[in-house]
Amino acid sequence: VPAMPIARHREAGWGEYFAEIKGYRPVGNISWEIVTVNIGSESRPRFNYLLHITGSGPMEDYTDPDEVPWSLAQLGETDFNKINQIIVGEGITHIGDYAFAERNSSKSSVSITLPSTVTSIGQQAFAYNLDLKSQKLPAALRYIGDDVFAGDTALTSITMPASDQSRFYAKDSCLIERGTQTLRYGCKTSVIPEGVKAIGDGAF
Repeated sequence: VPAMPIARHREAGWGEYFAEIKGYRPVGNISWEIVTVNIGSESRPRFNYLLHITGSGPMEDYTDPDEVPWSLAQLGETDFNKINQIIVGEGITHIGDYAFAERNSSKSSVSITLPSTVTSIGQQAFAYNLDLKSQKLPAALRYIGDDVFAGDTALTSITMPASDQSRFYAKDSCLIERGTQTLRYGCKTSVIPEGVKAIGDGAF
């Protein structure tokens, strides 16, 4: 399926437009772009707007959602509300604080694909994301911060690939820390599994 970049990091034209008009800026070892993907036909095009984040190593931690380069404050309402798919590329190891927080386009849901290389997720990374309905977490996850899914009222599914080596596991839409059998996060469809010994602060 052909993809047409409408904003690309370190590229002339649209990149300069975003730098000057939309607050588009370098983010260390991470690059990002917004592309349009036609999921319809040539005669009847229908576009998904994809935020693609690539790089290696940890994503920056932000102190406020408005600091995130692909946030509403930086992109503006028109471009921000078009994004309905987010893909984080392989090689990125940490999802920054507030990276995908405070999304409420009121127009569509958003899917967020995380790579298998992510080992940590910062605080409130997906908080108050009213567009988020399900989230698959990587089996390599070793740390997850506070209030990651706080205020995600549309969230109905939390999953993770099965692995005996993982620090966490998912069952019945609950994320559970294996060693302590502590339920770290759940959602509105969660059923607390047998064997859970404690429920973490902010789990729901």
